[in-house]
Amino acid sequence: MARTKWEDLEEDCLLNVLTRVGTESLLYDIPFVCKSWYRVSLDPSCWKIINFQNFVRQAPLASEYSRSLINCNGGNATTVMLPMSCEYLKSIINRSRGNATVVMLPFSCPNEVLRYLANQCGLGRSVAPIKVGFVACVGRRNTRK
Repeated sequence: MARTKWEDLEEDCLLNVLTRVGTESLLYDIPFVCKSWYRVSLDPSCWKIINFQNFVRQAPLASEYSRSLINCNGGNATTVMLPMSCEYLKSIINRSRGNATVVMLPFSCPNEVLRYLANQCGLGRSVAPIKVGFVACVGRRNTRK
């Protein structure tokens, strides 16, 4: 019995699967499987829900500041959560091409990113930030009754 190769999966089926994986996988795993997966991962449909709440991975910890944080945490780098840069957050928001319906940002998210999100996703005055733990949730309000 012949096995189907994942890279040969029809793009519409793959897109259906990728819309269900998390933001972290879309950024750090899926693009590196093969070229077709990378191409499909750029489809705005994959980026309707952008969730930074469960981000575990961080950029390489190279600065003195990062090393001092690791030392303060008993040498355990997994306990260090560095703030994400505005440009990094904006670049991920851009992947939705204005189609994001739910964005869960880090609690320490600068106002600049919130304004950018509102402009890019056409949220305008309907931005409704809700603080939940260390996350600010921003989404389109449902105007249907």
